[in-house]
Formats: sequence, structure tokens, C-alpha cells
Amino acid sequence: MDEPVPQPDHVGRPGTESAARLRDLRGLTRENPSFRLDRAGTTDPTRTEETVLAYAREGKRHLRRALKFDPEGLDPVEALVRSVELSDEVLKASTTRTYKQELLACLDSLGGTVCAETIASAKARVEAALIRRRGRPEPRTSARKVKDASEDEASGVLRFVHQRWKTHCHPNLDRVLLLYLLVAPKVGLRPGEYLECEIVGGYLVVRCAKATNGRAPAQSRRIGIERLSPKERQALAILAEHFPDVVREAGSYKPLLKRLAERLARACEAAGIRRLSLYSFRHVALATWKAAGLSRAEIAALAGHVSETTQSRSYAPARHGWDLGGGLAAPDPALVKIIAGRTGSAGPESRAESRAELDAQSTPTQVSLLARSFDDSFATQLVFTDAEEEHRTVLSAARDQREVDPDLSDEPDDHVASVVGFGR
Repeated sequence: MDEPVPQPDHVGRPGTESAARLRDLRGLTRENPSFRLDRAGTTDPTRTEETVLAYAREGKRHLRRALKFDPEGLDPVEALVRSVELSDEVLKASTTRTYKQELLACLDSLGGTVCAETIASAKARVEAALIRRRGRPEPRTSARKVKDASEDEASGVLRFVHQRWKTHCHPNLDRVLLLYLLVAPKVGLRPGEYLECEIVGGYLVVRCAKATNGRAPAQSRRIGIERLSPKERQALAILAEHFPDVVREAGSYKPLLKRLAERLARACEAAGIRRLSLYSFRHVALATWKAAGLSRAEIAALAGHVSETTQSRSYAPARHGWDLGGGLAAPDPALVKIIAGRTGSAGPESRAESRAELDAQSTPTQVSLLARSFDDSFATQLVFTDAEEEHRTVLSAARDQREVDPDLSDEPDDHVASVVGFGR
């Protein structure tokens, strides 16, 4: 007869004991992923190992939260289930589906500590609780973000960030933010997609950020940039080359994204405009493409959408687009044809041909208001150099000296000006 599976001891109140207990319960490692099976009993081909690991990682986050706020010292399984059952937060249907997979992955990782019947019962309770909480929640921060940023607003915040970059001890963040503000309204990349992009010939080649589970038209997409101004192409090349380095300096992408968003928010407040987000400029790009008359398939190809409906359901309408004349990014005709074929759009060949004729007849590249805000040396000023450490040291020493001698002029000396870019 098999020996009974020992039940875990009660986990104490929040503290070192719970943390140690959680470390002992870690499961679903890279060496032993638990893939979902379809009805035929085979591994689901749309769920990658990366997705499985992400579910396992987020499941552990749910467990940590449950143990932290567990007032009764319950065992981990019961604490996790109760945290889902006792919450009154209303969740979107898509959120409940994601939470379900994360919670089930966590319960699977706890299967070695309790009997199978307990895990099965816990899964049923979790699914029932998530069904009960499904509904239409109040709009969250992302739903309230500005989608109709004007070119005047963007130019104002860009000028403020430019001035702050020239006088601050930590220039890398503002430099990246400057480059982003200059090129994002033109190419419309998701912020994270600058991590894996490069310029090849007249195209910006981008790895699609949502390429798993069929959410992108391809693993990567090409965006034609020949009609962008030389200044904008130069800024895009600098950002594409150095964005991964800045991410490594920050430790990972998410902390960098948070710091950039915070600096943008402070710049908007100082400039006296609405609080813009990094994603506001992707909305601008899609609205501009709509206003310029691009087809739905062409916009989907530029934005990295597998469906033609996403742009109208989730993004700003054409009336919020900017007037960029002929200085538009160009979609990849092959990808346009693929998207149009998938969605059943009529006449993709003729539409692509008509668009090519329109591009050929359009006026010469028009420089946007953002690009006109600076002279031709602007992008060159933003090149990453080895003088950054010296830059920080000089500014820090100057500020320390001003604190010692309040009568010292605030004007930077010639050496500081040469490093930071004053007077260029």
C-alpha cells in the first residue's frame, strides 16, 4: 500500500517563515514545463515554452500575494484559492482567462505536496470564482490614457525634455526619451519593439512584440522609412542601435519603461500640458495613417496587427492624426497582401498598386513640426559617447560648488558646455 502523501504544515503569518515555505514550493522549472494538452492528448502547438514559464512565474506571484495577506495561516493551496474566492474585483473576460492559466500552473506546482483530489478540488473552486468575477470593470489607467495628443503638445514636451537633457546629471534617459518622441509618431512601434529592430537598406526591420499564439501577422515586419526626413532617419538609427544598451543598464526592459514613463509625465506637467504616455505616440501614428488614407490592411502591416479590426477598436480615429504630407512610413506590400488575404479584404493587389501610385505622386518629404523644432545637428548631439561619465562628474562637481558658494553663477563653464551641448 502506498504511503499517504504528507500534508504541509500550516504557513505562519507574513514573515520569513512564509518566504522560506514559498521557496520550498517552487515548481514548473524550465527543465520540467507542464504543457497544456489538447483533446487529442498532444502538446498544444500554440503555447510556447516561454508562455508556460510566464504562467508559472505569474502563478508564483499570485501565491506570494495570497501568503502575504493570509490572516489565518492556511496551507498554500487553501490560501491561494481563498484569495481568489474572497476578492470582489470585477475582471474582464480576457483577464479571467489569463488568471486561470496562471493559477492552475501554480496549483500544478503544488501538486507534490498534497493529494491529487485536493488539487482537483482547488482548480474547480478557482474556475468557479473566476467565472463569478467576470464582468465589465471600471476603466483602468490604460483606458484613460491620452489618445489624441496634438503636434503642439508633443513639440512642447519635446522642447522641455531637450532642455532638461542638456542640464541633468543622468542624460541617458532623457536622450532615449527625446529620440522616442521624435520618431514614435512616424513609425508607430510599441515601446518594447525598439529592443529588437534594425535598419536594413530603406527599411526598419522590427521583431513583432506579440508574435506568439498567432497574434501578429509575422515574426517580424518591415517598415519603409525612405520618405522620413534625414533627421528622423538618423534619430531612428541611433535609437535602434543604443536602446538595447540602455535596457541592459537598467537591468531589464520593464524598469526602464517605468522610468521613461515617469520622466515623460513630469515633463508634461512642467510643460503645462496633458499627461501623455509613451503609447500616446503609437496612437498618433495609427491616427495619422488613417487620416492619410492608408487602407486597413496597410495600417495593420505597419502596426504589427494580425487583424484589420484592432486599429478601429482600440486606437485613435483619423481625426486625431497629424498632417505629415508625404513624410509617411510605408508598409511592406507582401505583408499587406497576406493580411488582406487572411481577412478577406477585396482587391489587395489593386489597392497596393493604387497606394504605390499615390506615394509616387505625393509631395516631397515634409518635415514634421517635431523635427523642425531643432536644427540639423540635433540628432548628432544625441549620439551616445564615452563622455557620459565625465558629464555626470562635471555637473555633480559644479552643483556641489554652487552649494558651497551661493554667489557662484549658474551659467555652465566652457568645459561643461562642450560636454553637454550648450550653445550648439
